[in-house]
Amino acid sequence: MLQKIAAICAIISFVSGIYTTFADNPKWQRYSLFGFALLCFVAWFIDRKYGRTKQGKVITLNGKYSLPHPHKDIEAEIFYPKPFKHTPNLTIRFPERKMIAGRPVPGSAHNGLPGYEFMEQRPDGFKIKVLTLSVSYYKPVIEWKARGLSEGKD
Repeated sequence: MLQKIAAICAIISFVSGIYTTFADNPKWQRYSLFGFALLCFVAWFIDRKYGRTKQGKVITLNGKYSLPHPHKDIEAEIFYPKPFKHTPNLTIRFPERKMIAGRPVPGSAHNGLPGYEFMEQRPDGFKIKVLTLSVSYYKPVIEWKARGLSEGKD
């Protein structure tokens, strides 16, 4: 923005210098004003065409990924249906199984909580490693939700 202001000030200074130099000749006054108007139009046109990039709107994408058997130490690479402009905010969830008679099924590791770590996050997808997953508590499915700016190519 500061560069635009400096460029506009330089152009105005240049045109006003020409205008005052040829102030005695009305013909040159018209040419300098016409040149100034032409420069302003060109600057406006360039700014309109190249100056502003379309900002993407905030979108939310959801998806599911079924884990293959066995459900431990699995690396999964998941791609989004549409790529984001930047790495989005990602939420991972493992859907819970229904409890038997209101009580959890015994014998699960880590109190039944799934263990996972992100290997990589990108604007077009992510890679996750499932360390532990108790299938007695959780379904072998990853539900993800990504929220971020779209690329703006729509």
